[in-house]
Amino acid sequence: RLEHVRGAFKRAWSAYRAYAWGADEVKPVSNRSHNWLRLGATLVDCLDNLWLFDMKEEFAEAQEWVATKLVLSHSAPGISMFETVIRILGGLLSAFELSAEPVFLRKAQEVADHMMYAFDANPATGLPCQTISFSSHKTCSFASWTGHAAVLAEYGTIQLEFKYLAQKTGLRKYWDVAERPMLLLHSLPKPHDLYPTFINPQTGRWSSEKFTFGALADSFYEYLIKQWLITNKKETYLREMFDDAMIGMAKLLVQRSSPSQLVYIADWSGTGLHHKMDHQ
Repeated sequence: RLEHVRGAFKRAWSAYRAYAWGADEVKPVSNRSHNWLRLGATLVDCLDNLWLFDMKEEFAEAQEWVATKLVLSHSAPGISMFETVIRILGGLLSAFELSAEPVFLRKAQEVADHMMYAFDANPATGLPCQTISFSSHKTCSFASWTGHAAVLAEYGTIQLEFKYLAQKTGLRKYWDVAERPMLLLHSLPKPHDLYPTFINPQTGRWSSEKFTFGALADSFYEYLIKQWLITNKKETYLREMFDDAMIGMAKLLVQRSSPSQLVYIADWSGTGLHHKMDHQ
């Protein structure tokens, strides 16, 4: 089974190497490249896979690209902070953890430093911008489809990367900016002990009482328990937030379908259940 998985990855990597090297994605039907971050997202995000599958030659080639071709000023003019954190910052830090190659930590710190301004845009809350840029013109915006609100799964899914970077560099600033949104959430009243999807980034008040364990929220709950673990279980409030949310979910959202009696997790509309289940 391992060799089948490894073979599938090698086939996909070979296609990326042949048709989209240095681009964010390869289109599998047309064999063309596609960019939306312009930061080599597939390459950086797969560094840990290359290492784990013992593809050391391919890893070395990708490492050379990171060292010489990952230029932040070449990125797209408006990029998702969330996607940049989980794919680029996370990819670089995973590669550093596995290989101990200093270039990955150095590049990760460069990426994080270019994002720090996003946390200063809303000084009352510390909630970072949704769309940012790495150019001299510092873009900071929130999508109109959210009502210009901050999204739970975005500002709540950056903490592992920034806290790990703080641990490895010894620089507290990365920890503090990631911790502040968590402390805000901890202080807020929570309907049913759950976390609404949208929040006003200026005031720190919920924009609605809708919540879900699917898209726009799922990874926040995942990161809650992982943050508690990455702090050696010392920040107990994170475990408390996770436990309370799981109990709230079990009481309110866990349902059974009819007639098959399959268990699913419904959404909450603000006034009642919405019987649908996104990816979990």
